[in-house]
Amino acid sequence: RLAAVVAKELEAVVLPDAKPPTEEELLEFLNGNQGRAEIERALQALDRLGVHGIPKFIIDGQQIVDGAADSKVFVNIFRAIQRRGVVHGEAVFADILGVSKGVLQRGSHSVETLLADSEHGMAL
Repeated sequence: RLAAVVAKELEAVVLPDAKPPTEEELLEFLNGNQGRAEIERALQALDRLGVHGIPKFIIDGQQIVDGAADSKVFVNIFRAIQRRGVVHGEAVFADILGVSKGVLQRGSHSVETLLADSEHGMAL
């Protein structure tokens, strides 16, 4: 049932020329080992950071903020980054998940990135 719902939802958000995965393809992915190594490395990274529950936000590559934190906590962190003019930390999961420096610089949900990914056959 979940695969059917996800397949239907993906139809609404993929680019016009991209083909969303079928229910069968989603089930094969969910029941397979594809991505298992990346998930294991991500879990190890979270463990090293001391993250044992969700939701959490990792900001500046090092500050861990509980998802239920007051908005003032986030504002203070982002203002400190703005005053410095630079983010000190790296994206925690970029290497693990194979996210390029270019995507980090322009953002993962920019039109340019989505179009480039679809041209290279990457899933959205």
